Amino acid sequence: MERFSAAEARRLLLASAFALFSLAINPRAAFSCDLCAVYNSIETQRGRSAHSTYLGLANQFTLRESGVKPPGLENLDDQYLRSNILQIYGGYWLSERFGVQSNIPFIFRSYKRIQNNQNEHGSERGIGDITLLAKVVPYRSLGDDLVIQTEIFGGVKLPTGSSDRLKEELDEVINIVTGGPRDEGSLVGGDDLALGSGSTDYIGGIGIFTRYLDFVLSANLQYTYRTEGDYEYRYGNDFQWDVGPGYYAVLEHEHTLLVRLKASGEYKAEDEILGVEIGGSDDRTGFLGPELIYTGQGSFSARLSLELPLITESAADQVAPRFRTLLNLSYSF
Repeated sequence: MERFSAAEARRLLLASAFALFSLAINPRAAFSCDLCAVYNSIETQRGRSAHSTYLGLANQFTLRESGVKPPGLENLDDQYLRSNILQIYGGYWLSERFGVQSNIPFIFRSYKRIQNNQNEHGSERGIGDITLLAKVVPYRSLGDDLVIQTEIFGGVKLPTGSSDRLKEELDEVINIVTGGPRDEGSLVGGDDLALGSGSTDYIGGIGIFTRYLDFVLSANLQYTYRTEGDYEYRYGNDFQWDVGPGYYAVLEHEHTLLVRLKASGEYKAEDEILGVEIGGSDDRTGFLGPELIYTGQGSFSARLSLELPLITESAADQVAPRFRTLLNLSYSF
């Protein structure tokens, strides 16, 4: 007869108990997955030649806040999460149709939350999960009046970022199951503060760019399949997208300036811990805002965007996004 080890028996007991409790409770909702975002934009990578190299910096800042507080704690400060992710990326085009890219994120997060009926504030910083991508251009047509380019990419996200904060989530489950103390006031959890997931995840996506005369329509889609990481925590699979029309205010051989209206969003499935889905941890967000994309002589490019939330969860369930910005600089040679 097969016997369970002590660790396996404990895991099975906790998972079974948590599955029952999760039917009756709605834990703090998770929000959009900064950990899933990998910078790869087709708008600034048109016309790459064989055996060319490119390097870039992409910095995304997101501010999330909530003024909602538990009864009796109205005198405490508002909760927030300020997330700044700087991705250093580089790639090489082996041919006009095939290339590779690597992204190394550096993450800084500061927060204020309610713990033990009082405000707690702090920060997390360090390297995140490194990504390796392969890129294929299945179709490209570069005419004077009409340009069409497509790109397919896929790769793997490696568990290089610290996942220590995820222990908070496992400890919370143990407290729930064993009847220990629970802190229901916090809207910022360990899954929000972790620099990495401890898992090997898989990424795929497509990019589409079309231009007719001075008018542009482009889109970028990305899907991330997550596996179980450290502390028996598994982030939900994640789908991110952005699409929008644009107009070339400047379209010359020496340089271009594209003005774009960017609509973006995300759907993240529910997270799991101990193999059990966490109710309310799924997320749907939508943003809209202006974007400027500059290219100079085919070597230097820059983009700046400001996005404001259109669709998000209630600020009673999470620190809701107020805005996010993206600044990207890249150079090819």
